[in-house]
Amino acid sequence: MDDFDKMMSEIMAKKYAGESDQDLLEREGVIDEISKIIEDRLYSKLPLSLAITGIWGVGKSYVLKEIEKRYSGRCIVFHYDCWKNDYYDEPLIGILSAISGQLNQIEAKNPDEQQKHYYRVMREVVFQVSRGVIKNFTEYDIEAFRNRFADFRNLLKAKKQIDMASFDSLSNVSDVIEIVNNLLCGYMAYEGKKILFVVDELDRCLPDYAIRILNRLHHICYGSPVIQLVAVNDKELSRNINGLYHRDSDNVFARRYFNRFFTNYYRIPVGVSSSELVRQCWEDFDAYFANDSLYDCFGMLAEVVFKDCAIRERKKIIELLEIYHKCALGSVKEKYPIELACAELLELFRTFWHIDKNWTISNGNTRASAMFDNSGDIDYVPYTVTIFAIKQTDLKDNVKAITDFFLERYEKKHKGKRPYEFDELKINVFDRTIALLVNEKGTADGSSEIGRIVNVLKQDKVFKKCSDFLEIFRARISTYDE
Repeated sequence: MDDFDKMMSEIMAKKYAGESDQDLLEREGVIDEISKIIEDRLYSKLPLSLAITGIWGVGKSYVLKEIEKRYSGRCIVFHYDCWKNDYYDEPLIGILSAISGQLNQIEAKNPDEQQKHYYRVMREVVFQVSRGVIKNFTEYDIEAFRNRFADFRNLLKAKKQIDMASFDSLSNVSDVIEIVNNLLCGYMAYEGKKILFVVDELDRCLPDYAIRILNRLHHICYGSPVIQLVAVNDKELSRNINGLYHRDSDNVFARRYFNRFFTNYYRIPVGVSSSELVRQCWEDFDAYFANDSLYDCFGMLAEVVFKDCAIRERKKIIELLEIYHKCALGSVKEKYPIELACAELLELFRTFWHIDKNWTISNGNTRASAMFDNSGDIDYVPYTVTIFAIKQTDLKDNVKAITDFFLERYEKKHKGKRPYEFDELKINVFDRTIALLVNEKGTADGSSEIGRIVNVLKQDKVFKKCSDFLEIFRARISTYDE
């Protein structure tokens, strides 16, 4: 096997195993808690429709897969991927196709001939119902469609597992839904198990289609003791619901709307810290950066930079950080101070979101006035960094969080003393990060503290080396196009 074959084998293995098979976010505790909710309804006549909520990339799909594995022997598990089936105009067709396909798998694995017969008939019924819905919505002759079930009536007549009378009035979606509902109830009675209906990738669908899926699932399972698990980014779907109904940002309206479909909610927390995620994605991170501080400065900054970012986005930015840093480094493996990693992360944040503005020094007088005595002739310029003229609302919030973070570090450093008490020995990692980002721009006001810091650091060989490296890094990432 040559190198190309090996590479393709690895790609295909990852494709079928899935990235989510690795529990990077340590979700075992979450899976246990959701399992307890399921256990409470497993032998109850009451239905359960559980919304598993969380931002994109938080590990919802991984949790669903693990839940399916746990209950594959105790429940009849159906998995519906909304995004893979969103090419159907009518969501019901996709749902029925998913059920039919999985019945086929159950039939193939079952050694008992009588049960194989039952599953085969069940699958064919669902398949024909699905075909009938398609034809029905394209002016298909409903009488001809009804006649397709004559053979199935005869096959099932002796065993009486399913009441086929409902097929005689199949003329619209509501009829189909009623048939499927009865079919699922009969199936559970035959097996002596509950159906676990797992729904994933709902938030990848267009807003109106996602709402139609929820409606179809609600009616299919209505009144029957089916357990539904639906993974959803509720914040994003709330925005979409409010948009569809012209309700601006009415969270109460969105929650009431959700309550039509869900009986319970479980929110998956972000989980692993950004610092841990960095070292999971870039295993030898500490071999490239030296942190002389008592604190995990890079981890502290990463938590702020990644605010509200999906785990997938965080991982991608970390991967890009590793790629571009090593690319700028070349063949020589050299260790740099941690402030360079901080500056690179901020530059990648700007590039990743296609912000064409640079970081600039910002005056934090408003925040600092509450901390320092503003009387007399004391000249202080509390400093931070920001990016001006950002049009995207969400990114403004992110940039503000970063700006506030650096200002909080400034306030902490100056707690209990006047800002004019400048001490070269007290220049910290975050001062050097700001100095790297703005470099020459900080010398414009030599009387300000940041101006003096930059002037001092310009004489430092290590800082000069970091500054030169950052310019190479910037040149590399300037070609990045997602």
